[in-house]
Amino acid sequence: MDIKTLLELMFGLLTVASAIWVAFTPKLLHAGFSLLFTFFGVAGLYVMLGADFLAAVQVLVYIGGILVLLLFGILLTTAMPTAELTVGGTRRGQGLALGMLLLGLLLLAVFRAGWPLSMNALPETTASDIGKGFMTTWLLPFEVASILLLGAMLGALHLARRAGEDQ
Repeated sequence: MDIKTLLELMFGLLTVASAIWVAFTPKLLHAGFSLLFTFFGVAGLYVMLGADFLAAVQVLVYIGGILVLLLFGILLTTAMPTAELTVGGTRRGQGLALGMLLLGLLLLAVFRAGWPLSMNALPETTASDIGKGFMTTWLLPFEVASILLLGAMLGALHLARRAGEDQ
C-alpha cells in the first residue's frame, strides 16, 4: 500500500468517524468540534483528488467561517456549552430506510459513471482554470450574481432597520 492510498483511507476514516460522532453525540459542543474534523477530512479528500480550489474553499468558508461562527454561538450562549441534545426514536426506522435508499442511489450513480481510468485525465490544478473562467467566459454572469447578492444584502439591511424602528 503506497502513501497516497494510506492518506486517502485516513482522511476517509476521519471524515466518516467524525460525521457519525456529530450525528450521535448528545453534547452540542462535542458535535460542533467533531464537525471541525469532518470538514477537515473532506478538505483532505479534496486535496487527494487534485481539487485544490475546493479544498481551499472548504477550509476558508466552512471551517474558517461557518464553523467558527457556530462554535462562537454555542460558547457565547451561557446555557449552550452544557446543553444536551435528545435523540428521539420516533422516526428512526423511516430515517434509516430513507438513508439506505439514498445510499443505494449514490452507489448506483458511482458505479455507472464513466470515471477516468488513468491519473493523466486529471487536471494539474483547478484553481487556475476556475480563475481563468471567472475572468473570461463567466465574467458577466459572475458580476451579475455579485450585484444581485449585494442588492439582496442591502434589502435585508433595510428591512432589518425598518423592523427595529417599529419596536
